[in-house]
Amino acid sequence: MKCMRRYFNLCWEEMHLHKGGKIDRKTWDIWAAGTRDTLRSPFFQAAWTELRPEYTYGGHAKEFIAMIEASMAKPPAGPAEASTKSIPVVSGYLHDEGSQMADVYQTVDDPALVYQAARERWAHEVDIRWTVVTNFLLAATILLLAWASVFAGLSKSLGSLAVLVVLCLAGTVLSISTLLAMNRLGRFVRLYEELAMKSEEQFASGLSRPFHAGAHLRREARGMARFRSGWLLRIVPLTFVVTYVLLGVVSLLDRL
Repeated sequence: MKCMRRYFNLCWEEMHLHKGGKIDRKTWDIWAAGTRDTLRSPFFQAAWTELRPEYTYGGHAKEFIAMIEASMAKPPAGPAEASTKSIPVVSGYLHDEGSQMADVYQTVDDPALVYQAARERWAHEVDIRWTVVTNFLLAATILLLAWASVFAGLSKSLGSLAVLVVLCLAGTVLSISTLLAMNRLGRFVRLYEELAMKSEEQFASGLSRPFHAGAHLRREARGMARFRSGWLLRIVPLTFVVTYVLLGVVSLLDRL
């Protein structure tokens, strides 16, 4: 249930970002399509019945509930779909108290649904991470240029010191927030990756298993080739945290 709550929280956050213009229409449409497939799983629908009261207040509460329940509504089944047999597959994961993955086995009507939803959500979370980092680098660069402009100015007044300190504090807060966002998004990436890998184990012999192939390549890699992009996405904001702290110290030493 913790995993389901985290998923619905992510849906809430992404809707707020879209309403605020932070997520473009193309990205939103991709996310919405993946969400519809995911939320039609009986596992998510059962979780929503219990968690729904938690989302009845706050900004866009009515819109969020309407979006979730509309996504859960199944379209009329066609003749071919109606004849599909149920096959046991892995339908979800939960985080236990130690934040480790624990698999939960369920039965759904479409054995390809879990893998398709996990793959789409994995790709979406990866895209979101790079989008967040790109926007962060743009904002952080603007703050650095502003700091450099004020620092290079002729004025050594307390007013200029205040501006420098504010810029450093803003950059530090921005960097820490981005680092926390990378950690949160990284957990979702691992969640969907492991869910996809577990679903691939249900594939018939001879079918390609891209997530397993990627994991095998990482295990066989040597040196920097084993370095995953998720670590880079954490190192970038962490580096800026250190940079802004040092700039704050330089500002104080120079102006006082």
